[in-house]
Amino acid sequence: YMSHEVTHSLTISYIGVRSYHGLPKWLREGYADYVGKGPDSLLNLQTKFEDCSYQTNREYLGYELTTAYLLDIRNVSLRDLLEQNYASNLAAVQRYMDPLERSSTCSSARSLGDKVTP
Repeated sequence: YMSHEVTHSLTISYIGVRSYHGLPKWLREGYADYVGKGPDSLLNLQTKFEDCSYQTNREYLGYELTTAYLLDIRNVSLRDLLEQNYASNLAAVQRYMDPLERSSTCSSARSLGDKVTP
């Protein structure tokens, strides 16, 4: 929990308050979870995302998964991601997340909403 909150503070210090609040929720929370929860494989995050037992925090898990995908698989630099140069990656994120959302067996699974909205 503390690492997550400290990550928010350090990110604000890095890009400034105005820029930080201009970031979409999926990026603010996804990056804080990505750092705060420590290293996890993309496959493990995908498995958790598709598992109904994680449904209560599925939204944030999706944010973390999206962030991990961009940083670890697409090799987007943190600077590019946080300085709002993430727009070119949104289509790739959507192509990656759509099948995961459709494959979910959770009856009340819902779309992650603003996960990729700039």
